[in-house]
Amino acid sequence: MADKEPSSTVSELARQVVRSATPEQREALLSWATELEDIRNSPDSQMLKAQQAVKATVQRKVIAPVLRGIRNDAKRVAGRTKELLWDNRSWAARLGMIGLTIGTLGFSGKAAAHPTAC
Repeated sequence: MADKEPSSTVSELARQVVRSATPEQREALLSWATELEDIRNSPDSQMLKAQQAVKATVQRKVIAPVLRGIRNDAKRVAGRTKELLWDNRSWAARLGMIGLTIGTLGFSGKAAAHPTAC
């Protein structure tokens, strides 16, 4: 099985996590990544590798910087999305979007004819 290159989104998220980490957190991330690479290259079963990876992640305490990076990225994307889809709209467009949403949620699937009704 050939290894796939990570997507640009994952790579950018990884860069963001490293940029926002303190020097101590960066050292922990490097140690964690090295250990994960060793686990990946080991001849152990996939189940044992998964268990070892979880154990290494918990022991290295790398979850906080990763979650912080994801949170910051999510805030940025959510803010930009809100700006594009809501803030830059007129009241008429906003009311239209509300009506469309209510109509979609309220009547989704209601127009489908019953197979025996034809």
